[in-house]
Amino acid sequence: MRNISISKGTKLSFIESAFIQRFPYLSLYFYKKAHNPRQTSDEKDIIDKEKTAGEVNPEIRSGLLRLDGQMTVEEFEILMQERFGLNVQVFRLSHGKWLQSWATDMWSLDEQNRRGELLGKA
Repeated sequence: MRNISISKGTKLSFIESAFIQRFPYLSLYFYKKAHNPRQTSDEKDIIDKEKTAGEVNPEIRSGLLRLDGQMTVEEFEILMQERFGLNVQVFRLSHGKWLQSWATDMWSLDEQNRRGELLGKA
């Protein structure tokens, strides 16, 4: 498990980097709009990762994000939206490409990462 401190000044790229350190076969994208569980997000709504959390959500409250591998992708994405007001989509490496994990949102982050490791090499 790993904790990430998130505040108004935290760059989205820092959050992504900490996420990737914990889950190297996953990636994290930030979006202007929320999405429903098990749905994709539109590429045109991707937010530049050099923005800060406060630029994306001026009302953000500082806090710790616990990267728990047993949490499902769906739980993680909902937590990011409810706790920090950040709309995220987890991506998994598959055959050399990054794919939105929407169809497997019920898998744990650890399982997604394991599948990314297996499929990333294929």
